[in-house]
Amino acid sequence: MLAPCRNHRTEAKYNVTTEFPYLGLHSASASGDIGLVQYALSHGQPVNSVLDGVLPLHAACAGGNDLVVKLLIEHGADVNAPRRYSDRNRDVSAPIVGTSGSTPLHFASANGHLTVVRTLLAHGATPDGADKHGITAEHIARENGWIECAELLAECVAN
Repeated sequence: MLAPCRNHRTEAKYNVTTEFPYLGLHSASASGDIGLVQYALSHGQPVNSVLDGVLPLHAACAGGNDLVVKLLIEHGADVNAPRRYSDRNRDVSAPIVGTSGSTPLHFASANGHLTVVRTLLAHGATPDGADKHGITAEHIARENGWIECAELLAECVAN
């Protein structure tokens, strides 16, 4: 049942000609489609491009594909890049993952992607970085029941 979906993805046209020229890289990063991520990067898509305040690394960390995360880092993605404010992501409401200042570690921790959390930490992610509400990745992991992620982050902060 998944074969038609996979074939459709690999045959998809990459050139996005909307007001969001980097949508393909973000979508491929979020879905873990390493082939499209490689294609986008090899055809000049900026690894730190911004779409609604989100970078491809944020999307990849939320999606949880460690290979895509590593590929983006190898191409220069900033492991501590905060989500940026934009008119499209007005985040004046209650603290949630993805508000301004959320880092790739926030996105990975919120979704319990322990392998991605380890990869980010191994590449210099700041374990106690907080978003604009003062919320850390450890707090988000704990709040969402990802205790192993939360404990790893707490241990890194303590050391």
